[in-house]
Amino acid sequence: MGIQWKVAGYLTLALAVVFSASTLINAFQVRSVLNRTGSFSEKELSDSVHESAESIFAGLEVGANSTVERGEMELFQNLLDKLGTVPHIQEVGLASPSGEINYTSQSAKVGTTLEQAAFGSAVSAGGKTHREEQGETLLLLRSKRFSTPCLDCHDAKEGDLAGVFYLRYQLDQLSQAKIAIAGQINEGQSSSAWIGVLVGLVGLLVAALLIFVIL
Repeated sequence: MGIQWKVAGYLTLALAVVFSASTLINAFQVRSVLNRTGSFSEKELSDSVHESAESIFAGLEVGANSTVERGEMELFQNLLDKLGTVPHIQEVGLASPSGEINYTSQSAKVGTTLEQAAFGSAVSAGGKTHREEQGETLLLLRSKRFSTPCLDCHDAKEGDLAGVFYLRYQLDQLSQAKIAIAGQINEGQSSSAWIGVLVGLVGLLVAALLIFVIL
C-alpha cells in the first residue's frame, strides 16, 4: 500500500473520530435543551392547574361568607352542587369540627369523615390553606373559626373551630399532559440524534472523497 493510501486512510479515520465526537456533543446539547424546556413546560402547566384549583377554592370561601355565616345552608348546598359540576372538581364540601362531612357536592359522602391526617393539618394551619397531593388529586383545606356574629346562633366560644372547607381537584389532565410532553421530548431527541448521524456520515463521506481526490 502506497504512502498516499496510508495518509488518506489516517486522515479519513481522524475525520471519522472528529465527526463522531461532534455528533455526540451536539446530541447531548440538544437533549439538555429539550429536557430544560420540558421541565419548564411541566412547571408552568402544574402552576396553572394549581392556580385554577386555588381560584375555585377562593370562590367557595367567598360564597360561604354570604351563605354559611348567615345560616343560609340550603343556598350553600346549592353552591356546592354547582361547583361540583365544574370540570376537574371531584368534590367540594364542609366538614364539622369533628371531621364529619355535613355538606358536600357528593351526597353519598354526607356523614363520612375527612382523612384524619389532612383534617388535622388543616386545623393546625391556623386559617391558612393546607395543600396536599393524593395521587392524581389535589386536596385543599382551610379551617374556619367562630367569630362574634356566629355566637348568636351557635353555642360556642369565639375562636372555637367551626369547621373545615375542602376541595378535591383532579390532576389527571396534568398527568396526561406530562406524558405527552415526555413523549415529545423523546421524539425530539431521537430525531435530533438521527439527523446528527446522517449529517455526520454525509460529511465524512464527502471529506473522504476529497482526500482521495487531492492525494
